[in-house]
Amino acid sequence: MGVDAAQASDADAGEGAALDCYTDAMDALQISQSALKAQITTARQHLRARTTAEAIQRAASYDLI
Repeated sequence: MGVDAAQASDADAGEGAALDCYTDAMDALQISQSALKAQITTARQHLRARTTAEAIQRAASYDLI
């Protein structure tokens, strides 16, 4: 029941996409990675969301973004 090579490469591709999103956001906001992560964590807490994706959905439903 191990992870095959295709699943492993899919997971790596997903992580790379997430890093690209962080890099794009850091560049757009001109802040460090740690500052971006702190802002995301704070937003998640205020929106009472467990994940960043859930926070984005809630922010959109509240017309915040």
